[in-house]
Amino acid sequence: MNENYILGADASADEQVYDARGNLIDEGYIARAVEDVHDALAGRPSLSGEGASPQVAFRVSAEVRKAAQRLAAAQGISLSAFARQALEQRIRHAN
Repeated sequence: MNENYILGADASADEQVYDARGNLIDEGYIARAVEDVHDALAGRPSLSGEGASPQVAFRVSAEVRKAAQRLAAAQGISLSAFARQALEQRIRHAN
């Protein structure tokens, strides 16, 4: 048992505890759970390679949004990925 924690009066130090799926909750289980939480809080990898990726936001008509959603869905990508690819392509062709 980690010395940072004190067992309550109703807990036994040699009692085995299981999660809802029947997995034994031990030190390794807890370490993996904490790592999973840290990974989830870290967010997506940066598109810039380091630090937070800058964000761009703009408004479009409902028709443009619906059309973009349809095209993105047809390609199996998110609307954000579709918009990012379209903007990157436009910039490449402008240079």
